[in-house]
Amino acid sequence: MSERIQNKETDETNGEATVSPEAAKPEKLHTDRRHSARQTMVMLVIIGLLVMVTIVSLVYYRRQTREFLQPQAEKITYERHYAFVGDRSNSFLQAVYEAAYQAGTENGAYVEFTGRELESAYTTEKLLKIAMASDVDGIILNADMNNELIEEINEAEAQGIPVVCIGTENYGSSRKTFIGISNYALGQEYGKLIAAQSNGKEQQVLILKSPDERVSSQNLVVSGMVDYINKAGLSGEFSFSSQTAGDETMFSAAESVTDVFAAEERPSILVCLDEIATTAACQAIVDANLVGDTTVFGFYMNDTIRNAISKQIISATVTVSPVLFGRNAVKCLDTYIKEGFVTEYVPIDIEVVSGDNLDAYIRSVREMDTVGEREAEDE
Repeated sequence: MSERIQNKETDETNGEATVSPEAAKPEKLHTDRRHSARQTMVMLVIIGLLVMVTIVSLVYYRRQTREFLQPQAEKITYERHYAFVGDRSNSFLQAVYEAAYQAGTENGAYVEFTGRELESAYTTEKLLKIAMASDVDGIILNADMNNELIEEINEAEAQGIPVVCIGTENYGSSRKTFIGISNYALGQEYGKLIAAQSNGKEQQVLILKSPDERVSSQNLVVSGMVDYINKAGLSGEFSFSSQTAGDETMFSAAESVTDVFAAEERPSILVCLDEIATTAACQAIVDANLVGDTTVFGFYMNDTIRNAISKQIISATVTVSPVLFGRNAVKCLDTYIKEGFVTEYVPIDIEVVSGDNLDAYIRSVREMDTVGEREAEDE
């Protein structure tokens, strides 16, 4: 006992404290953890620096590559900024916009499809407000007839922004120009097609109206075709009825057309007044195995409609050129801005395409861009 006390006194006298191995373990573990954390932090910093260097190198490489491949490229500048306002889901309007954009590029104007990149769909009135707030030089508008839109068009005029309406008119507004077709003349073309089906027997004609178009404009189409039949002395052979095809979606239009072909009393002739119903009819008549039993006349042209005509699934379609709509819209805005006036109405020709002239129609479409480029060079 006395020896242990003496040893302890000796250790304290020498200024040293004796620590057991078990007591030293926690301190060593804490030191190791701090060392490991420092190593991890250093590694993360090194990795971050490597990533940054890689990104900077890639950006520099792409920039140098572009400069090497396009040494003479120059930044494109525009003299005028036009807004295109319409339904971004409508394939016809998309084609019109592409033509307007190309025409604008050729003539120093940038044409922007207002709202096309937005996540939410906005009403035409709100899109028109967005265009005006963007301080554009002109507006190309696919209008309809309502008081709020008339007020917005008039407000654009008050701000010195000319508005060109395409496809559908907006009566009572201060728009500068309307570019479109005569709905009555469109009906007359359908009347000619219907009259050609005369066989001395009574035939039922069903007209599928578009839910996206104004009632008054489609009524003019119906009047045109009925008047043609009456003047041709065929009123006793054809009876007309009409209904709306769905609610602007392909699914609902397909349901409407399928119901037509599934009914006990099917029409002898089906007239579709919009692209969606026509496209749906091309498939529905095949599914119902009624090709050749019901004659289908459509509206507009796309790949499905073109293939259906070439295979004689549908008889014909009445169409217009989106290229002419787009190019004329830009031309009218350019003319008004440069000269201070422009014609109030620009008519667009209606074309009937059937199996007889399908190849010629395809060739004319292919040549359209070339003609437009020559016109731009002449100007």
